[in-house]
Amino acid sequence: MRINLKQTKNPRVELTPQMSMYDSLGQEWRPFIMYFHTPNVRSSTVNTDELGFRITHFNGCDYSIGGDEVYSNEVSFIVGGSTAFGVGATSDRMTLPSLLSQKSGRLFLNLGGRAFGASQELILFSQVAHKYPRTNSVIIFSGLNELYLSRFRHTGGYFGSFYFAEQFKDAMNQSILSPKRKLLKFFLYPIFGEKIDYNRIRQKDLFKIINSSVGGFSSHKSNTQLFDVEYAVNQLKKNLFIWKKMSQSFPFQLRFVLQPIPQWCDKDCSEEEAVLFRFLEKEYDGHNIMSKLNKDLYLDYSVKVRKICTDLGIEFYDINEMLNDSVSAENWLFVDRAHLTDQGNMVVSERLYNMEQD
Repeated sequence: MRINLKQTKNPRVELTPQMSMYDSLGQEWRPFIMYFHTPNVRSSTVNTDELGFRITHFNGCDYSIGGDEVYSNEVSFIVGGSTAFGVGATSDRMTLPSLLSQKSGRLFLNLGGRAFGASQELILFSQVAHKYPRTNSVIIFSGLNELYLSRFRHTGGYFGSFYFAEQFKDAMNQSILSPKRKLLKFFLYPIFGEKIDYNRIRQKDLFKIINSSVGGFSSHKSNTQLFDVEYAVNQLKKNLFIWKKMSQSFPFQLRFVLQPIPQWCDKDCSEEEAVLFRFLEKEYDGHNIMSKLNKDLYLDYSVKVRKICTDLGIEFYDINEMLNDSVSAENWLFVDRAHLTDQGNMVVSERLYNMEQD
């Protein structure tokens, strides 16, 4: 029965019921990569192995990265964030790795990490690469998270930021404070934020800071609403340099694919997409911020990422360009401004398959 989009109160629940499973998937803290998916999840929508990697379905069998054994057959990987992981797909069979495996007749394992930035993607691969001496190709299907995380450049500086960085930093700092210093931070942090090193501040230094700020109090929160293309590009550049070196050493074919988002494609929204986007941007601040990733920002970003890849000798593809001439408003590709529907994954996997044939 077709849903009346004009009358539905919560289109996300009615149009994309699978998203409730992704919402509840959770994460666990892990060394080096900071966090990863809950292991051993079992559902009709998403399944993870004993390490938290998502299952790839291929030729009637389930494959994943978990376990200690070395895989002696040839294998390929799709690396990236939550879109590569398959958020939005109604089942493991409809993710990009599963669909591309079916189309190509070659196994692509899912190396996607929800909310992962470029450094986390690289570290994750480094933790499992030794098990796959016959790696054929790696597709880095990414780019969006690095641009989004540029909003938080003040927390990471040169090393880059990551999702939950503020919570991690606060928890680590809080754990080493004495009871008195915890109380001091409780009262002063809303005013001074990170201007004070609460673990080392001395009484006389504290008085100087307070006196110098009289009449000029302001919130410690900096403007995080603006994206910084140069910052994002520099983070990608550091990691793609290492990716290139690894691809030469194994060796394997390396491709960087700039993932699609609705406003970067020359595509009118389907009726479902329009309803979902309006609802999400009204109800969730993060989705509203995503809508500000406009076409001018994209054009600047795409050109600069392409140049990095060209300079390093990495094949670059922009899925947004590849979708321009082949999809219409009737095609419902996105569940939100970052993730794909089953139809979206099928369309994109076809482009990835054609790319692999070049």
